[in-house]
Amino acid sequence: MLTLHGCMEVVAERYSSKIAVVYDDGTEKTTHTYLELLRRAQEVSQFISGLGISPAIIACLCKARASVVGLILGVLKSNCAFAFLASECPEKNVKTLMNAAVNFYILGEQSLYEKCKFSTNGDWTILGTLWDNTFILASCNGNATKHLDKPVIFTEPQMAYVMFTSGTTGEPKVVRVPHECASVNIQHLRSIFNISEEDIIFQAAPLTFDPSVIEIFLALTSGAQLVLTSEAVKQIPRAVTQLLVDNLVTVIQFCDIMLMHFKSVYTCCFPRAIPLGEPLDGTLLEVRDDAGTIISEGDGTLFIGGSVRRCLVGNEKWEHLDTCHMRDSGDVVRKSSNGLTFLGRNDSVFKYHGKKINPAHLSRRLRSTGMVESCHCHFCTEEEVLFFFVILSSTCDIETAAPQLRQSLEGECQCPFRVEVVPSWPLTSHGKIDVEALVAFHRKRKLQDAIPDVHLLLAKLWNDLSTKSDHPVVPGDMAFVTAGGNSLGAVRISQELEFALGRSLPLLVDKILNDKFSDVQAYLTSVAEKRELPDHRVQRKRARLAPPTVVQCTSSSSGRVKCTSCFTCTTRFGTWHHCGCAEHCLGQKVTGADHAYTRPVVSERWKYNLGKCIDASPLIVSYQRGDTLVLIGSHAGRFCALNENSGDCLWEISVPDRIESSAGLSSCGRYVAFGCYDHHIYCVDIASGAVKWTLNTGAVVKSSPATNRTNNSFVCGSHDRYLYCLTQDTGSLLWKRRLSEGSIFASPSVSYNPYQIYGATLDGLVAALCPATGEMLWTCKLDKPIFSSPTICDTGVGVCCVDGKVFLLSHSNGSKL
Repeated sequence: MLTLHGCMEVVAERYSSKIAVVYDDGTEKTTHTYLELLRRAQEVSQFISGLGISPAIIACLCKARASVVGLILGVLKSNCAFAFLASECPEKNVKTLMNAAVNFYILGEQSLYEKCKFSTNGDWTILGTLWDNTFILASCNGNATKHLDKPVIFTEPQMAYVMFTSGTTGEPKVVRVPHECASVNIQHLRSIFNISEEDIIFQAAPLTFDPSVIEIFLALTSGAQLVLTSEAVKQIPRAVTQLLVDNLVTVIQFCDIMLMHFKSVYTCCFPRAIPLGEPLDGTLLEVRDDAGTIISEGDGTLFIGGSVRRCLVGNEKWEHLDTCHMRDSGDVVRKSSNGLTFLGRNDSVFKYHGKKINPAHLSRRLRSTGMVESCHCHFCTEEEVLFFFVILSSTCDIETAAPQLRQSLEGECQCPFRVEVVPSWPLTSHGKIDVEALVAFHRKRKLQDAIPDVHLLLAKLWNDLSTKSDHPVVPGDMAFVTAGGNSLGAVRISQELEFALGRSLPLLVDKILNDKFSDVQAYLTSVAEKRELPDHRVQRKRARLAPPTVVQCTSSSSGRVKCTSCFTCTTRFGTWHHCGCAEHCLGQKVTGADHAYTRPVVSERWKYNLGKCIDASPLIVSYQRGDTLVLIGSHAGRFCALNENSGDCLWEISVPDRIESSAGLSSCGRYVAFGCYDHHIYCVDIASGAVKWTLNTGAVVKSSPATNRTNNSFVCGSHDRYLYCLTQDTGSLLWKRRLSEGSIFASPSVSYNPYQIYGATLDGLVAALCPATGEMLWTCKLDKPIFSSPTICDTGVGVCCVDGKVFLLSHSNGSKL
């Protein structure tokens, strides 16, 4: 059996000096002859074979260039299969490969490889470099051993390439395509279109889309010339048109939707139905009814197969497939004496309240009015609405056409529907209609229409949950918290507005808590216009506040705390013990297992008035042969050390603004840190109550400092969106890291196994960071604000959102467990 590269080599010997590949993006033009392609393919083949890694999948991570063709040929020549990773988001494809029973390596441009390495959080090893170190071949450590007990995928027939399913109907899968399956297509297409060495073929499909393989080898196995360009150029119809003219292109293959961008040269000959034509060689077509019976006439589902048209999907093996394996295409067709006619997609048919809805039929009804040039249907399960996105004919205007189109559907459509006129079709990288972009377009328009009502709703909720005023107007400079609002009220406002607008507003809670009313209004307006306003405002200057003062309390106590090097610290997260003496108390940590269970009896022993509301949790420190303390602060700006036994105040510090932050204890037990609304993080000497150091952040600090006992640092978040890491003894800044656009309310958590720091933001981002450098190891974006601190357990890190959901995320990559 001839392979794809074998067929090309035969042709290349005949046309060795002829130009085989042209890369042209309008500013750069590169060419390779057939002889140069053979040479580059030999370099790649020797490079891969010399490492002893074939057979395997070589996942190529590169942009469309003339060198790509030599890369493909070299991979095939080394008895490997090639795949192309999406350069803008490779981690999804890498994860799919890792989950499959395959052995794979990445061969990519250096800059793209570094991006992939960071985004996948993988442990990668570089095996070698190619072409003056511009390309890197790397393996994911553990990938080979992970699949030692699984079958090798390269059994006969030999595999040529691997593609990825989109994952729209389930988890993405790998599709492994043999040389024979692709070759039969190429041979028949060459015959149908009479392709010769005189032709110039444009490579239109993205490299991640399987038609690109046909385009490349249709040219190279015919002695023709292949023209490539960048993906950016392909998105500009005028630039593509100029490229086709400049390079005298004779053969081009486009998706129908992409071709519609060239309206001046495109004529639809079949407005109501699309004939499928004759199948390619080796292809068997069957039409089956709902019961799976083959029918000779009528409507049914199209099945495609053949003895030489077999691929492996997912973890399939050849023994799992029939000799002539048939697969459900998902296409609904009509079979008649005239052949097969395409009607629509099976997966678009759904039931609504027991009634079967066929969007394809309704779409044809709209096109039959003569007012619609093209139409795409999508049922949005979230809103339970069937959308008809339409492009109107050039002779129609939206004011006249839209009501008539709605009226034409009212008697036919048995579910809620909406006709949405769009100016053009947004496309995915594969040239298909981007449904997500269409839904986003609808939501943007809906939000723009609703903005006046939203502002009234915002004012009403703002007053109800802060000033309790009935006045419909809220002063623009009013701050929600200073007017009496709180975080629960902010969450409620966010939920009400999200429900009213039908979309997520991830930064709204943050802005309600920290900005003025006019700023919140501006944010809502900016979202409606689909442009998030970056917060580059200069922070308002705060009035000069009095420095913190220490008050030695009048009580029976001495006013100075007796601290020792051995102590037990109890926080809301748990208890930890520190021993600095090595003989008196080492190993004497008390656990619950040391005592018989007795029912606790709760009674009041003492109370202490801190003047205002207390949102912080107490920190309890018990020093061996010393004092046992309760350390706590309040919204009155008072922070004190209380005797745990008597409730007497040993010392109290007054700071200029509210304290909502819980205190954190240093590793040595001599210092306590907390955050304040005056933008500062304070560190206080426990023995005397004297302020040891302060750090000024850019905004209110409600987060509580977390103690890292490994490197003796405090980690604390601020509403300026940064996470700070400070030395405990001097307050020196080790690093600070901005996690996202959301402020940080939740306290960070320190994990010692694995050794990582976890932070969370009010726009729903969870991040794992390197404790030494603050480098972000992974992130996970949740749908709602996060107020609670991440909680660490053996299997992962737990996070709670304001929508009532609890998530357990993997320590290694942040995936949901």
